Amino acid sequence: MSITADLDALDPLGLAEVICSASKQLASKPLWSVPSGQTLPLVRQLTAARSALDAARLAAIREVDTRGTAIEAGSASTSAWLKTVGLQRPGAAASDVRVAADLAQCYPATAAALAAGEVSLAHVQVICRLLNS
Repeated sequence: MSITADLDALDPLGLAEVICSASKQLASKPLWSVPSGQTLPLVRQLTAARSALDAARLAAIREVDTRGTAIEAGSASTSAWLKTVGLQRPGAAASDVRVAADLAQCYPATAAALAAGEVSLAHVQVICRLLNS
C-alpha cells in the first residue's frame, strides 16, 4: 500500500497526528545536509504546507465555533479556549475565530487559495480585515 493510500484511510484527527509527528521529525533533521540547490524548494514546499495546515486549522476552528464545542467543554468562547490550549494571545485567538468565519461564510476562493498554499495566513488576515472595514 502506498503512503498516499495509507493517508487516505485516515480520518482528520489521524491525519493531524501524522502531520504533527512528521513535522517534529522534520524539525529535528540536520539541514546542513540538504544540497544548496534544494534549499529554496524546501522553503517553498514548507511554506505551502504551512498555508495548507493553516487552512485546515481554521476550518477546524470554525467547526468548534459553530458547534459550540469549546463552550460545552467549559470555556467562555472558542477564542477563550484557543487562548488556553493554543498558546495564543487574546487578539490572535479572536482573529482566528473571525477569519475562520469569514473564510467559511464569505470568501471561499480565498480559503481555497490558502489551502492550496498560494497565499499565507498573514495575507488572508489582511484581506479579511480590509474587506470587513
